[in-house]
Amino acid sequence: MSGSAARPVTADDIARIEAALGVSLPESYRRTMVPYPVPAAAGNAELALWDDADRLIEYNVRLRRRTPGEGGPWPPHFYAVGHPQDGSPCAIDLRSPDASVWWVDHANLDEGRMVREGDAFAAWVETYFRELREEMEGEGVDPDGSPAQRAAVEAKNARRGWLGCVATAALLGALVALLKWLF
Repeated sequence: MSGSAARPVTADDIARIEAALGVSLPESYRRTMVPYPVPAAAGNAELALWDDADRLIEYNVRLRRRTPGEGGPWPPHFYAVGHPQDGSPCAIDLRSPDASVWWVDHANLDEGRMVREGDAFAAWVETYFRELREEMEGEGVDPDGSPAQRAAVEAKNARRGWLGCVATAALLGALVALLKWLF
C-alpha cells in the first residue's frame, strides 16, 4: 500500500484532475471513482486503478512531459489511470466514446508496446474489481474493510512469507549438508 496519507477521489478531485490536465474524463470513469468500489483499496496509488487525485495528476503530468529519450511525451488523449508498481500503466483513450483501456509497456506508446485491454472502461473496470476482490479475499483481506485493515493483513502476510523463505532456505541448507556428509 501507498505510504502517503492519500484520501479517496471526490467529485471535486475529478474536476481538479481535468483542470490540471486539460482533459474531460468520461462519465464511466467518474461513476467508478466516486466512491471507489473497493473500500479496502480507497486512496491507493499502487494498483492498476489509482484512487489518489494528487498522484494521478503528478503521474499524468510527468508522462506528458517526457523527453524522446524517455519514450516521448504522452499525447493529451491518453490518461493513465494507474499502474501496479511495475512501470506499465493502464490508460484510457479519451478520444474513444467509451474510453477504451490500454496496457502500456513501461509507459512506451510505440507500436507493439501497447495492448488493448478492453473496448470500454466500464466493462474493463467491472472485471478488474471482481478480480481485485477475489485476490484480496484469497490473501485474507476484506475488500469492504478499511485501507488500514488491508495494510495490517498485507504486513502480516509479508512477515509470514519472509519466515517461509527463511525456513525453506534452512531446510535446503540442511539437505545439502546431509547430502555432502553422505556422499
